[in-house]
Amino acid sequence: ELAEAVEGMREVDMAEARRLESAEASSAAEGFHNIELSAVPDYSQIRVSTFSVEDGNSEPGLREILLERKSARLLHVTTGDTVTVRMSDGEEYLLTVAGIIHDLHKIPYVFSGQMVGYVSMDTLTWMGESPYYNRLDIVVAEDGLNKAHILDVGAQAKDRVIEPTGVRVGRMVMFNPGKHWANSEIEALTLVLSVLGIMCVFLSAGLVVNTISAIITQQIQQIGIMRSVGALRPQVVQIYLASVVVFGVLALTIAIPFGILSAWWVCQYAANLLNFDLLPLRPPLGIITLQIVIGMIVPVFAAFVPIFSGTSISVYDAIYQSGARGAERGGWLDRLLGRLRGLPRPIMLSLRNTFRKKARLGFTLAT
Repeated sequence: ELAEAVEGMREVDMAEARRLESAEASSAAEGFHNIELSAVPDYSQIRVSTFSVEDGNSEPGLREILLERKSARLLHVTTGDTVTVRMSDGEEYLLTVAGIIHDLHKIPYVFSGQMVGYVSMDTLTWMGESPYYNRLDIVVAEDGLNKAHILDVGAQAKDRVIEPTGVRVGRMVMFNPGKHWANSEIEALTLVLSVLGIMCVFLSAGLVVNTISAIITQQIQQIGIMRSVGALRPQVVQIYLASVVVFGVLALTIAIPFGILSAWWVCQYAANLLNFDLLPLRPPLGIITLQIVIGMIVPVFAAFVPIFSGTSISVYDAIYQSGARGAERGGWLDRLLGRLRGLPRPIMLSLRNTFRKKARLGFTLAT
């Protein structure tokens, strides 16, 4: 009757009474865990915080319980099994699992430390509890995303309808309107993945620079020979840019399908953790287009500098000195390495080769 009176306010769209009771539950396979028992006046008329039935009945009978699917998995039970419920006074009762439900609004045990179950008021009375309701769920009639308005309607319901009847309001809780309970966590995870994605683009550009630089250094004599028989510098540049494009196409061939599959796996993992179901897989065309653009343009731009620098070498330097013009000359570090004695020759060779191209070494380490 009190819920109906609150629902009669023009500012309120829906109001439903519930009973919440804290207890513990266990099964043959699991020990006791905290559980929140809920009871509603009529399971066929739930309009606020509804749930879907995955197996069994949609309404618990006497000495029966509906378990949220994450709670059922935690207890390793299914429809028809029994669970032991221990009330706050220490008394234990055997309840039959009448159904498995999916309640998207309840926070899973892994985050809340509390399982979720639904029982009838008759069952609560059988377990020694008084038959009353202790929570009122209210949905405002308009401006449902305005937090100030929601709190104002709640205050009006409290002052004008609820407390004048002698019922005391212990506290008022407002859920984040229009958002999933884990919205902040989802946004944080999305931000981390976005930052990692941007970093991967820059790091892959560095990988392209290092790879092309190594190829050009290795093929510097071939570049000199091509130049000596009449190849123009733009033609040599085109050869290496074309090879970069081929690498980009090969990379996209691998990246797009595996990217879709790995993204789907991450989403499935998050959905299972947060207890919601994903829609069928439909890779966004815009994201695939963005992958193709990045996969083709970024490598070309990243490779242009080492290609342009490597192909600027003269024919004489390329053939007879086998080193790019402007290559780093011996500095104090090279002289220091040259004075080292007593080390095996392979180690000396590896040390000198490592520090021979200091810019490339620094770039590699920074990457």
